[in-house]
Amino acid sequence: MPAHHASDRSISLTWAVLVHVALIAALLISARNMLNDETVPSYGVPLEAVLIDLTKMPKPTKPRVTKPTPKPEIQKPKPTTTELERPDVKPAAVSVPQPELSSTLAKPDVAPEVKPEVDKPAQEAENRRQRDLDAEQKIAEQARLDEMIQREEEAAKAQDILNQEEAFNPPEGEVLDNLRAQYAAAITAAIQSGWLRPSSAMSGVQCNIRVSQLSNGEVISVSIMEGCFQDDPTQASLISAVNRASPLPFEGFEAVFSRDLIIPFIPED
Repeated sequence: MPAHHASDRSISLTWAVLVHVALIAALLISARNMLNDETVPSYGVPLEAVLIDLTKMPKPTKPRVTKPTPKPEIQKPKPTTTELERPDVKPAAVSVPQPELSSTLAKPDVAPEVKPEVDKPAQEAENRRQRDLDAEQKIAEQARLDEMIQREEEAAKAQDILNQEEAFNPPEGEVLDNLRAQYAAAITAAIQSGWLRPSSAMSGVQCNIRVSQLSNGEVISVSIMEGCFQDDPTQASLISAVNRASPLPFEGFEAVFSRDLIIPFIPED
């Protein structure tokens, strides 16, 4: 074989080997790219598409828009020239005739008030009856008081009899005198506490007061004995003071108690 044929053949084999290497490399690269594309597609998630025939779809209708009805404009009436020039005139008072009551309503017939006539004889008889009734009441009150005094006297006599019959040692001598002095002082103090002294009363001028009382100290009569040189207002005030002090002290003084008393009273400053 000639030499130039051998070199051409080696060159052809070299190119063939290079071409195959390039093809193999291209296949490997392509296979690698395909593997990468299957794991993470570069174009995203595949979408399903449905073909629609647009010629068969109904044409869209435009919605009807209802225009709002405009509100009618209220036109204010223009004042007329008469109203503008009309002066401010107050309406005149309208007098409504009142119907006469005398003509519409008939007054009832009212009889004049007749005052009852006072029967003078009957009035005098009623006055006499009232006076007689008062007198009877006074008589009955006096009779009740007399009866009370009588009972008290009888009770006092009975008590005296019992005291005489009982054998106990009554106070005597100096003890009895001291008890009498205490009894007189207690009665004088009771009268003095209720005495409203008039301005004309004279100090140091003695007046003897006679007093009658029941066994419970209730005063039944009081008077000023002769020889009192005090004026009348002072004597009257002493009598009132005794009546205000009723009942007079008696408890603890039974041994020296007396129904009739003469109390010497001397005003002091």
